[in-house]
Parts: sequence; C-alpha cells; structure tokens
Amino acid sequence: MRTIIPLLLLAASARAQPTISSISPDATTAGSSAFTMTIRGSGFVNGVTVRFGLRSLPAVLLSATAMQVQLGAELLSMAGSVEVRVDSAGPLGASNALTFLLRPPILFITPSTLMPASGGQVYMQAISVTGGSPPYRFEVTGGSLPSGLSLHLTTGALAGFPGGEGNYRF
Repeated sequence: MRTIIPLLLLAASARAQPTISSISPDATTAGSSAFTMTIRGSGFVNGVTVRFGLRSLPAVLLSATAMQVQLGAELLSMAGSVEVRVDSAGPLGASNALTFLLRPPILFITPSTLMPASGGQVYMQAISVTGGSPPYRFEVTGGSLPSGLSLHLTTGALAGFPGGEGNYRF
C-alpha cells in the first residue's frame, strides 16, 4: 500500500525596500534642456516611480538594479539642489535620497571694462548679458555708483551726469 503525503510549498517573495546607489548625471546647469537620468541601485520593480523634489515621475525599469527617468526642462529651470528618491509600489515606501545639483548658469557680461567718464558731461554705457535665462535684473551689489549715474534695472544701461572724477568700484 502506498501512502500519499501532500506537500505544500510556499514561495515567499521577499521584496526589499529600493535603494539608490548612484544617479547619472548628478548635476547640470539650471536652464538646461530635458534629458534622461539613469538611476542605479537595488530593489527596483515594476511600478516604481521617481520623486524629483516634490514631483513624482514615471520610471522606465531596465532591471532590478537600473532605471531611467525623463527630466523635463521645466524641472531644471532654477538653481539649487533637488532630492531624488525611488518610490516603491506598495508598503515598502521610498528609497534613500541622493542629491541632484542644479548649478547657477554662467553669465557673460559685456563690456568687461566700462569706458571712462568726464565730470559734468553726459555718460551712457550699454551693458549686455548672455547666458542664463532672461529676463535679467541689473543691480549694484558692492560699492556704489559715482554720484549722478544710475543703473537701469532691466536694460543694464548706465547713464547720467557724473558728479566728479575718480576711480569707482561697483
């Protein structure tokens, strides 16, 4: 006589909380165009999303250790740092955070040296900027303008009737 013993096998799928080990790139200049970020780590599964700051973005899962996310230009407009996390679908929650840096844009100001002025005579010097994202705001952040001159807030024009001669740093 043969005895049949039922055997019950349970397979438990242990899903780990996602962990980020690297993001690439990890920095760009504010105002850059859209690009694809690659995230490497562990515990990545279908249905995960990427949190870029406060925005939740759909991710393309490449493997359990790699994914990609598209970062639109609207997310890259302001200089500063942004936390990047992977959100798991389900109770496991979010991963550790890595920081993505948005560097300030490089501005090129011309002319690099202002033309000399003569006391009591009209002075007009256009100042222009390239790089970054207009509109630009012009202001004196150190020193002071010679008396009689003013700097236009939006055009950058330096104009007026200088009150006296001298060397000025501003």
